[in-house]
Amino acid sequence: MLETADYLEHLSSGMSALTVDPYRNIAYYAFPPLSTFLSTYYPLQLNSADEAVMSNRVTRNILEEIQELIRHAGISRRVITYKSAGNQFLSFGGSLSLMAPVLFVPDQHLYRKNGIALFSEENREAPLRSDWIFTDNETRFLICRELGKIKTNTALIRIAIKITIIAFLFIIYKSSLGLPLSATLFLGAIGLYILSEKFFQGRADQMGVEILSKKVTNAKDVAISALKKMLRQNLARRSTHRLAKFYITKSGNNILDFIHPFVTTRIDTLSQM
Repeated sequence: MLETADYLEHLSSGMSALTVDPYRNIAYYAFPPLSTFLSTYYPLQLNSADEAVMSNRVTRNILEEIQELIRHAGISRRVITYKSAGNQFLSFGGSLSLMAPVLFVPDQHLYRKNGIALFSEENREAPLRSDWIFTDNETRFLICRELGKIKTNTALIRIAIKITIIAFLFIIYKSSLGLPLSATLFLGAIGLYILSEKFFQGRADQMGVEILSKKVTNAKDVAISALKKMLRQNLARRSTHRLAKFYITKSGNNILDFIHPFVTTRIDTLSQM
């Protein structure tokens, strides 16, 4: 179920990126905490209510870990960390936000199931081997990807591109260019938008490595390890789910992921850094 939910969440994010109006994106950038309304996001904080799930000692360690990564990213303002019941790392806001940026970390990366060490407490002598569980450093890389987006304010650029694309599509709709030409321009505009999204996500990988390298010496190897794990997860989906063979290639790439470059492309790009 987790594997299927992960895929559906990626597909939903891709469709949302293509269709949701930019007004919500602007609101989420200016006022990042708005993104937590009507969601499964909860602040990662020290309180008695969460003690039964994860002790305050562990929560404090995790918050200190994330705060250290925030400093390595060169982000001087406060970033609010939320835990999420979803499967994706997300972030909203940046240096120009009117309210503090927010970072969302999936629950499964913080307190792992089946007695496996919690985040920040991995046993260095017995590293995690499961393809479905990311190591501490791999989780740090995924966090650093989002911190890089906050640092560089890429959300603003992406919003501007989306507005430009929507305006262009409106012009096509109102013009009398004929159906074939209009359809071609329409598909071309959507294609350019998808390419821009993939570019920024690919850049986030590189930013993640740059930030993580300030904490660990083998940051690039950690990032590639995390991406190879995603590749193996896709191959596992392909082998166990009948429909997955239609959208996951034999090399492990998900062709329905409209936001990210192919995982193999991401691995090759980082390998050449």
